[in-house]
Amino acid sequence: MTRRPHTALALLAMLLAAPAVARAQAAPDSSAQAAPAVAPATAAPSTTSPAPPTAVSVLGDQSPVPSRPHLVHVRDEATVRAERDSMAALAARSDRDVLETQKRQVAAKAVVDVKKREIDLLSSKIKSARQAKDDATRQSLEGERKRQEGMREFFEKLQDVADADAGEAAAMLDWAKARVHQCDLELQLVGRADVAAYDADPTVFRTEQEFLSATKARAQAASKLADRVQNTVDKKLRAYAQWADYLAGR
Repeated sequence: MTRRPHTALALLAMLLAAPAVARAQAAPDSSAQAAPAVAPATAAPSTTSPAPPTAVSVLGDQSPVPSRPHLVHVRDEATVRAERDSMAALAARSDRDVLETQKRQVAAKAVVDVKKREIDLLSSKIKSARQAKDDATRQSLEGERKRQEGMREFFEKLQDVADADAGEAAAMLDWAKARVHQCDLELQLVGRADVAAYDADPTVFRTEQEFLSATKARAQAASKLADRVQNTVDKKLRAYAQWADYLAGR
């Protein structure tokens, strides 16, 4: 009977200790919560720059690229020399024509000046006849002055023609000289222009440009000559019209 109290006490102690053990097993591990999170590893930055794009990589190997221009095409040497000789002869004739037309200018102006003085003389005599109340003389002189004025107008038209002829001759000379200069440059390019072997020759490159400039100058001289020819024709037509008026007494 004396052993029972001890057994009961031992059983009671076990029952009281059981909830504490359960609580200890359910409690979270504080050491696991305190551990810091580890960041994932990142790759180190590359120190090598990418290669810059090229025309081939961007546009493709079929993209057009410029090459040395070949815009001057010359004729054969014989043709160029024949034209140069012809233009040189024309320049020589035109040079003589300029001198001749200048002489005709002076002569035509002299005729007009003479006619003007004659008309001034008639005007002076008409004034004297009017003052003398000589109507018959005055009327006769006025008729003659009108006829002389018609002559003067016709001679003035001839003077205009002489001036136009001189301008045309000078324009013809300029045009012929421009043609000669162009031919001289073309001869320097025969067998060299538009030939790959001379593509790197700076002299050929420069001469081609000079040839093109000479071609432009020749065209400008031709345009000026055409204007002069038209001007001369207009002046001659007016001289014909003035002659008709003179014959009609107008």
